[in-house]
Amino acid sequence: MLEHNEKAEALAKAIDGKVFDDSGRVQVSVKAEALGFPVTVEAIRPHFPFPTNYYVNIDVLKESTPNSAAMTLLITPKVTKGIWNMIGRLFLIDAHTRPIGDADFDKFFNMKSNDYPAALRFVRYPMMMERIKELHTQTAFNELHVRATAGLLLVQPTPFDSINLDSARETVRMMGDMAQVLFDVF
Repeated sequence: MLEHNEKAEALAKAIDGKVFDDSGRVQVSVKAEALGFPVTVEAIRPHFPFPTNYYVNIDVLKESTPNSAAMTLLITPKVTKGIWNMIGRLFLIDAHTRPIGDADFDKFFNMKSNDYPAALRFVRYPMMMERIKELHTQTAFNELHVRATAGLLLVQPTPFDSINLDSARETVRMMGDMAQVLFDVF
């Protein structure tokens, strides 16, 4: 347990945050800020098979109320590619996703949203596709959730014990940039 606390302290120092005791819910919780938005890096347990989650809250003014009609977006890496993707779609793997019209992005990611035009506006925002690709390169994320009134959630399959501190710092920075766009546009 001591080594997890040391890793959490090192991460807190790397992202200019603090270790937060939320032991009733998770074993590891580090809170910081990115461009004025609260960021939380959490892990239910710091070892395999539990992932590391990054949360960025954009409701800093506490103005919004939960709105089920607000844009939600889920970006996941493709399970299959090429001819296998077509066969997989027949078997309902990745069946409910829609392309965004960018061949390079659509080749690697699936997108699912309740408000397709708003999701397209977010993903096609200048440099957003590149940021999403870079986030995937940094973290190999399983899921990137975007909620127009709440913020961002990234699920990194790497356990907290194994995350790279430089990669985590860069992930927090990039998610802060994405949160700023989400705050400004929506």
